[in-house]
Amino acid sequence: MSVMERRPARTRRSFTEEFKRDAVAMVLDEGHRIVDVAERLGVGEGTLGNWVRQARTDRGERGGLTTSEKAELAELRRENARLRMELHINDKTVETHISAIFTKLTLLPQPNDHRRVLAVLSWLQQPG
Repeated sequence: MSVMERRPARTRRSFTEEFKRDAVAMVLDEGHRIVDVAERLGVGEGTLGNWVRQARTDRGERGGLTTSEKAELAELRRENARLRMELHINDKTVETHISAIFTKLTLLPQPNDHRRVLAVLSWLQQPG
């Protein structure tokens, strides 16, 4: 095949959970070899091997994350990303907040002064 020729794009097949469960059962419960089951069902050996490996993990026969743990981890990662976006504070937000604090403390900007130091000193001088 020359550099300019390209193979047609392969479409990714999807399989139902029931199909996967039945294929795995043929290997784990009925004792058939992965290569034989994969060929009979028209599934790649590696694909079926992945399903079998995950099923063994789910059954507690091998280490690793179970399917439910993987789903929970994915959900927690999505939640974490969402919270990061909500908590992201940009410079404009900080400046607005600081300006509000200075206004409350009646600290007007003056040339050559350090506003943060004045804010801290003012806060420390307040009664109790």
